[in-house]
Amino acid sequence: MEASRMTESRGVSRSRQTMRGAVHAMVAAVVAAQLVSCAGKPGSVRDAVSERERATTARETSARDLLAALAAKQVEAPDARATAVWRELPGLDVASMEAGATSDSGKTLEQLVADVPTVSPAQSVEIDDASLAESQRLYVQGKSLLLDGEIGQALQAMETALRLHPASQELLCEVGEMQLRAGRRLQGVASLRRAATQGAIPARAAWLLGREELRQDDAAAALPHLLRAHRDVSVMRTPVLGAAVHAELARALIAQGHLAAANEALAISLEAPVEQFAVTIDSRDFGEVMRDRPALTMLRGDLASRIERYDVAVEAYTQAANMAGIDPATPFLKLLATQLRQGRSAEAAT
Repeated sequence: MEASRMTESRGVSRSRQTMRGAVHAMVAAVVAAQLVSCAGKPGSVRDAVSERERATTARETSARDLLAALAAKQVEAPDARATAVWRELPGLDVASMEAGATSDSGKTLEQLVADVPTVSPAQSVEIDDASLAESQRLYVQGKSLLLDGEIGQALQAMETALRLHPASQELLCEVGEMQLRAGRRLQGVASLRRAATQGAIPARAAWLLGREELRQDDAAAALPHLLRAHRDVSVMRTPVLGAAVHAELARALIAQGHLAAANEALAISLEAPVEQFAVTIDSRDFGEVMRDRPALTMLRGDLASRIERYDVAVEAYTQAANMAGIDPATPFLKLLATQLRQGRSAEAAT
């Protein structure tokens, strides 16, 4: 068994080396053509020197210096050949880096937030004093049991409290989250949906509901909840929740064709200082956010490529290449493709 794994690992390694060799050969061919072009065209890095000085320069200037000079030149005069061949890099997922049939709506995140309709609060329902007192006692009991890790008993207490006070939005949100945590997803989603019909729900409940709607492939239903969560000021005071909200918001925005707004949401999620708050929040939330970061970083690179924000794409792919859980060959290849796509073949070769 162990020998089989080692053989498989060596096979994968050889495959990656072969792919990298092919990629480097392709990039080298493009750069070589550019260097030859620079040597013979007016306006190149060598035009101002005499024939004798050219010979001396050719002997004394290193390949790295030539590439650096060419890279500087390509900022103003991109390599047309490179921009034409980047799609041909072996093993590249081209579709993930191009807009394709999905065009950007052009709306900013704040414009989309402004478009979200407000939810009118439900009319208050009278409840007798005895039922209210018992409901409150069970609520406190349920929260205490939850802190002790007794999810089953905590949920039972909360559901009983909700039966006594069925119009309580706070109880509906608490019960919905506990039901999700206990693996009763359909009931949890139903509870959170019911809470959302009674008025604006807290950011955490909106995040959970939006996440579950996305898991059911209903981005249209998820988006309003996640936009309201983004608008909730409590998100900005809680970086871990803010990172989680904006990660799901970005996915919903992409699914609905709001690419530039999704890029904004991804930036907020990935730049949230979650590590310094790890000891103060629920470890499940922190773990979910941190596990999601490598995939989100790659998504940000792909999204930036699709909307032609190449500076952001280069930064994201560079970061992803150093993250655990990601095969570095994938961001490496996309980084090269992004550089070639901009006509910067010399930069790709360094």
